[in-house]
Amino acid sequence: MTVKEFLNKIRQIDLLIDEKIEEVNMLRDRLTNVTASTEGERVQTSMQGDKFADTIAKIIDLQSKITADIDVLIDYKKVARELIEKLDDDVLKAILYKRYFRGCTFEQIAVEIDYSWRWTCKLHGKALLKLNRFFKEDIVIHIDTVV
Repeated sequence: MTVKEFLNKIRQIDLLIDEKIEEVNMLRDRLTNVTASTEGERVQTSMQGDKFADTIAKIIDLQSKITADIDVLIDYKKVARELIEKLDDDVLKAILYKRYFRGCTFEQIAVEIDYSWRWTCKLHGKALLKLNRFFKEDIVIHIDTVV
């Protein structure tokens, strides 16, 4: 795994967490949008109750997965932060934080740091090259065993 792949993993995990949170919200909406029947009295089977219980079980399962993913994300960010802080150039640090921690595009970063898009991309490459000196794959392997 390269340093760039490692840093991209932060963004990937973050996106997966967001997707799971969205799914939990969708399932909660389904639970709260249950309407009562306006038809005459009928004998109710447990089918509706089973769907309700299944939905709650899915929510609980997803929430535990979200918690586990957040723990992994925290580990990745800790290692990434330690790596980035070893750089001696604050602009390079800012580019990496904006790109991998905040998920900014190069266009957004260029505007924020007041550089051209092309120069921002070059500085990003320079930052990754410098970061490679400090990158140790054994740290990543340790984190990946947690995932």
